[in-house]
Amino acid sequence: MKIMMILEMLFLIGMVILVVDISPYFGALGLIVVSLVGCLIILAKGNSFLSLSLLLIYLGGMMVVFSYCTALVLDLYPTVIVKEVLMKMALGVLVVVFLGYGGYLKADNGVLSMLGEGGVDNSFLGAGVLYGESWLLIVFGGLGLFLALLVILEITKSAERGAYRVI
Repeated sequence: MKIMMILEMLFLIGMVILVVDISPYFGALGLIVVSLVGCLIILAKGNSFLSLSLLLIYLGGMMVVFSYCTALVLDLYPTVIVKEVLMKMALGVLVVVFLGYGGYLKADNGVLSMLGEGGVDNSFLGAGVLYGESWLLIVFGGLGLFLALLVILEITKSAERGAYRVI
């Protein structure tokens, strides 16, 4: 139960980083934190195959989006997240942690019962369909992401002064 609470707090922190900051560098950091923690939450619920496939899709897509955003960014030295927002976020995390340890926040044991029974479910029900019948879709999806990454890298290579254009 404490593991799920920690994962949910990390998910919340990643969402706040994603929403608050205006720099795409920290936005990419927030997306990576949110996707990793989200996949860990799915893994903790017992579905290992879905967690792994979503992680690969998220990280591949985010690499393309991050490259495109950094090609269009104007500031070469991004500023750090505002201190006020960090202080308010830390205060909120402390309040939730103290309420959780004080017993005021209760979680249903039925939801988290899979963690006590051994953790990860080893069933690969979706693997046969994914690799058997729809392998061509996976190949085209991977090639599409790779092509998009090459296009974005070509755009960033041609931008010698930092930003591709002023937005």
